[in-house]
Amino acid sequence: PGTELSFFEGTHISLPDPGNPWAKYPFRSGYATIGEVVEVGPDAPADAPHVGARIFFFGYHATWNLLSPEKVWLETPADLSDDAILLARLVQIAATGVEVLRRPPQRALVVGAGLIGLFAAQTLQARGCPFVVVQDVVPARLELARRNGLAHTALAEGAGLASARKLFGDESPDCVIEATGLASMVAPCLETVATNGDVSLLGIPRGESTLNLYRLVVRKNAALLGAHEGVIPDRAPPGQSSRQALIHEALAGMVAGRIRTEGLVSGHVLPQDCQTFYENLSRDKARWITAVIDWS
Repeated sequence: PGTELSFFEGTHISLPDPGNPWAKYPFRSGYATIGEVVEVGPDAPADAPHVGARIFFFGYHATWNLLSPEKVWLETPADLSDDAILLARLVQIAATGVEVLRRPPQRALVVGAGLIGLFAAQTLQARGCPFVVVQDVVPARLELARRNGLAHTALAEGAGLASARKLFGDESPDCVIEATGLASMVAPCLETVATNGDVSLLGIPRGESTLNLYRLVVRKNAALLGAHEGVIPDRAPPGQSSRQALIHEALAGMVAGRIRTEGLVSGHVLPQDCQTFYENLSRDKARWITAVIDWS
């Protein structure tokens, strides 16, 4: 997905920023891992995973990983494929863009039909939003959206959101989730959202944006919301938002058919083929959207 690709392409906005030590080379990439526990430390708590357990956790692309048991992990559920379980991590990230909204929307627009945008749109639907539109510039990605239960799609016309706006008729969306990472899309999102509406910045902006804050934010009482997954803790008491809870919500949604993953893993690659995969992802977004790396 986009964050790893931005490091591969050298476009992540924080690479030259000394205030962000995480976004630097060498960068340890990876979102989610399934593996077998081979050793447990002597100070691990009683509820830590046991030796031999097959678990899902937030791991790097590597043969071996270290896991702190207070972090997010769970034993792999038997009723889902490994690919689906791994994709739950991306659903959790995408759900952050919905979690930050000030109120549940009735009409929503998601800009960008990459993996994060598609899962954000499905999360909106799964949580009861009756009308969700997805816009993208790549027809093949909109076809993926429709295959996965997102009926309302718009192929971008030019640089703005005119194509998507037509589907809302005389209404405007209560929320717009920006999932492309294009800084140039922030102003069109604010122009499109309804009065008192929310714009959620789910994609990591690549570049800077100049905005007429009075016209786009103040007069509309619009909210421009950051949606970095880091704002949500790994774990929290029941009823409070956490990444662990969002993972469980994603997996339950998959089992119930509310979150679908058809065609959302473009292929399985070996570690030595990662360079080729990222090159393909960079230049052919109609064919590639994500991949699972097989370290076995």
